[in-house]
Amino acid sequence: KEASNLMAQAMKTVSQVIADNEDREHDYADYQLAMTLRQQIISVLTPHDPAAALKFLQSTRLPTELMNQPGMSDAELRLESSLINKVVAADPKRAFELAEEMLKRNSSALLIETLTRLSAKDRELARRLAHDMAKKVEGQDLIKSLEASYLCSSLLRIARTEPKGVKQDGDAQAQPLLTDEESRDLFLKMLSDMLSYAPSEENPYTPEYGAARVLA
Repeated sequence: KEASNLMAQAMKTVSQVIADNEDREHDYADYQLAMTLRQQIISVLTPHDPAAALKFLQSTRLPTELMNQPGMSDAELRLESSLINKVVAADPKRAFELAEEMLKRNSSALLIETLTRLSAKDRELARRLAHDMAKKVEGQDLIKSLEASYLCSSLLRIARTEPKGVKQDGDAQAQPLLTDEESRDLFLKMLSDMLSYAPSEENPYTPEYGAARVLA
C-alpha cells in the first residue's frame, strides 16, 4: 500500500513536470529530467502492472514538435508496443483494444508481434485485428509509406500460417487470421502498388524505392 501511494505521487509529480514544460519554450535540461523520470516510472511499474505503465505513458505523450524530432516517434511507438505485448498475457481483450487504438494512429509493423502474441491467446480477437490491419493498409498508397508496406507484407506472410499444436478440422483456433478473399485482396493491393512504382532518374534511392523493395 505504501509503495502504491509513493508510485501514485511520483506519477503525479512527473506528469506535472511534463505539463509545465509544455506550457513554455522547451528547456533541454528540463526536458531531459522529465523524460528520465518518466522512463524510470515506466520501468519500475511495468513488471507489476503493465496496463498502468501503458496508461501513464499515454497520459504523458510528448508534444508534437518533440515527437517530430528524428527517432523520437519510433522510440515512443516501440515502448508503447512493448507494453501492449505485456498486457496480452493478462488481458487479451484489453490488449486488442489498445492495439486497435494504436492502429488508428499509425501503420507500424510493430503491431505484427502483438498480433502474433494475441493469436496464441485468443484467435478470434487476433482475426479481428488482422482484418482491421488489412483494411488499414488497403486504404493507403504503400509506395508512399514505408511503414505501411512493412505492415502489409508482414501481415500477408503470417496471416495464412496455421497455429502450432492445433490439428482439429473445423476448430476455430485453426482458422487462418485472414480469409482467402482477404488474403487475395491484400496480395493484389501489394502487387498493384509495387507495379505503380517508377524510379527517379535523378535519385533512384528514394523512400519510395525502399517501399517497392519491401513489397517485392
